[in-house]
Amino acid sequence: MGPVPRHANVFLSFGSVEVNFAAQRIANARGNYNLDRLLKNTVDKIVHGRKTLLQLGFNHVYAVFVAPVVDLPDSYWKGLSIDNQIPSAIRARMSYDLALKVERKIPAFNLLPEMVISPDIPFAKPELVRSKLDHHVDYIASQDIVWQAINKINGMLPRRKPRHDVIYPHVANGIQELRESGLTRPKTCN
Repeated sequence: MGPVPRHANVFLSFGSVEVNFAAQRIANARGNYNLDRLLKNTVDKIVHGRKTLLQLGFNHVYAVFVAPVVDLPDSYWKGLSIDNQIPSAIRARMSYDLALKVERKIPAFNLLPEMVISPDIPFAKPELVRSKLDHHVDYIASQDIVWQAINKINGMLPRRKPRHDVIYPHVANGIQELRESGLTRPKTCN
């Protein structure tokens, strides 16, 4: 974060990794899952992460929730070498509740209410789901929702022109390699 100006708007995006990957690994390691404990620990870590950035001198740090759970078949997760995935409905509820709990504690952009079918059915709306099976929503379909939420922030950069019309390629970067190099993930879009 050294070269990043301290007056920059910092967005900490949460949701997908926490509920689709981390929760599953914790649950499998323990042989069960305690949703309350998983949520509390995740909320505490997000709050701590923001506090750390504030201590480094950043002034505008927001949690962002733009990754509703996509209802996918179990076979999708097995293709990612994930056995014993937590059921979709539980992960969807967990994602929605995580965002609600975080926004009560720190400044956040919780866009899940606009991106899910309903609070009672917290799966991504069908119009935001990609045509090919993927646990990410369609960034092209969701970009207007995101822009409407952040465009009034003081110092916000102008909207990208032209707007996204293709989904940028995924670049796999393992967290271990990033830690060893001391670098952040490379940008996949401008």
